[in-house]
Amino acid sequence: MHLGKNDEAIAAFRSAVVSNPKNADAFGNLGVALLTANKREEALPFLRKAHSLHADSPDVLENYAAALDQAGQTHEAIAAYHKLTSKHPDQPGPWASLGHLYYKSKRYDQSASAFQKSLALKHDQPEVLLALGQTQTDQGKLSDAIQSYESCLALKPDEFYATYNLGNAYYAQKEYAKSASYYEKAFAQKPDFPDALVGLGASQLAANKLEDAIATYKKLIPLKPDDVNVRFNFGTALFNAGKFQDAAASYREAVRLNPAFAHAHYNLGMALLRLNDAKSAQAEFAEAHRLDPSLNPPK
Repeated sequence: MHLGKNDEAIAAFRSAVVSNPKNADAFGNLGVALLTANKREEALPFLRKAHSLHADSPDVLENYAAALDQAGQTHEAIAAYHKLTSKHPDQPGPWASLGHLYYKSKRYDQSASAFQKSLALKHDQPEVLLALGQTQTDQGKLSDAIQSYESCLALKPDEFYATYNLGNAYYAQKEYAKSASYYEKAFAQKPDFPDALVGLGASQLAANKLEDAIATYKKLIPLKPDDVNVRFNFGTALFNAGKFQDAAASYREAVRLNPAFAHAHYNLGMALLRLNDAKSAQAEFAEAHRLDPSLNPPK
């Protein structure tokens, strides 16, 4: 339905339901118009009425299910989509919507199954492949997730979240060269998303590409100046590169941001030891041990 003036359409559909209270299309059109106007709670009774008048109409049932979902009635929306998929199993859209609802409910096995049914009916759906990959990631099925993300990118090469999620998946598999490559691509696609640089720096650090990691963290700190983990990891890259003065400064900043960060105190102590400041180092080790008794001073 294409509405140029939604308020006028709502008024017209209201007149239609009054003049013909058994017209399912009028109730359905009014409900959809109200949804379009973000009047979800008001839309739902009209869509429910349309459903009661014409329960077998796939359009009526899908609009009703969508309204239930938007109203936060997830259990009822799942039931409505189940009814729709049982009556019209050859439509990919309702299967995809059902997959999203199951994902929202953290029922990942059922979510993946619904997405796969949608894709079996229509394979060229990059948004469904992305959602399937996210579901498989949460299932711990990283190889399957990688395949889904790559299939998504084959259809839509500029899909940022597929690129970024591929970085996460390869990082989880400890394939750091691949994860770094995808994080770099993700940041190039979306420079206002610094988490891609977070992943890139972590990948470079894990691969012992220390100068690359240091360069990445230098770009990242102005974007996330109050991120304690960024400061900590920057300190670790600097420490491992033998730049103990700079490492100590970065660990101090991590401690300032989170005084209860035991490992930051401990690593600051290690940097201070390398700078021949044993007294200050022992104070940091003592604080680290107080915060986390498993952290004992080095012998």
